[in-house]
Amino acid sequence: MKQFLVIAGLVLIVLISGGLLMKNLQGNHETDWLSGSWQAKAAEDGQPFQIEILNNNQINFQTDGTSVKLTRLNQNSETAFVYQDSAGGKYKFIKLAKKQLKFVFTAKKGLLGTTNAIVYQKVE
Repeated sequence: MKQFLVIAGLVLIVLISGGLLMKNLQGNHETDWLSGSWQAKAAEDGQPFQIEILNNNQINFQTDGTSVKLTRLNQNSETAFVYQDSAGGKYKFIKLAKKQLKFVFTAKKGLLGTTNAIVYQKVE
């Protein structure tokens, strides 16, 4: 009986470890929708930008010829995604639909500024 319990325990550990490994290998589906090119719904409202997912916690944000690596600040949110650049600026992406988001930029402390929330559409 004791041998059966040891084998059952080992099988359980292997199954749990395999499940965790598979979850990590699948990537971060939470932010997959964010990847791609985005254009302001009203072109005069904002610059177009592109986002490339680097890993679960980092994205590459490109606009107007510049590229910035951003690190995610919040986790476990399905609608609001907050990232920060190395200078302290915060980039907030609010998912409105699969191909629509609201974007807000807040400058680092000591600088003026939070942009108006601008609605963007994904460019196909």
